[in-house]
Amino acid sequence: MKQISFLFATLAFLFSSLLSAVTDYEILDIGTLQTQSSAPISINNRGQILGWYNTDGGKDSLHYFIRNVDGVFYELPKKESGIDINWSFLTDSGKAYGTFAVNQATNALCTWDEKIGLTKLGNMPGKDVVAVNNAGQVLIKSVARISADGTRSMKGPGSLGK
Repeated sequence: MKQISFLFATLAFLFSSLLSAVTDYEILDIGTLQTQSSAPISINNRGQILGWYNTDGGKDSLHYFIRNVDGVFYELPKKESGIDINWSFLTDSGKAYGTFAVNQATNALCTWDEKIGLTKLGNMPGKDVVAVNNAGQVLIKSVARISADGTRSMKGPGSLGK
């Protein structure tokens, strides 16, 4: 009985210690940027934020940005070859990655950074970007296509096409 009471008291102490542990964090409200709406997409270990804002609620009014820790904003390009870019990933080096639809079956991958600007990396037929790590390695998901006759096809692994 003494062992059970001691075990219970020890567990209660450990549990209360976990609950009372202090976690340091900082909340940074970037506001709506004096627009109709805005939202963060990603934050890197340097504190840079990838996000978007919309000036009037319309699709053509959507803008993407990177906000540095010092409050400086960089507006990212909205289009490549007249097609909207969907910016989704931000590495610790401050490089943003996005995709845009070349056609119904093909997405293209592009990147932006403060020094180089916009760079199209290549086409990804039948593939979608899932993640980008800090080394710039891109995790791509192959998308299976089913034709009208029920035949399945999938692009295999490989490099990006130019």
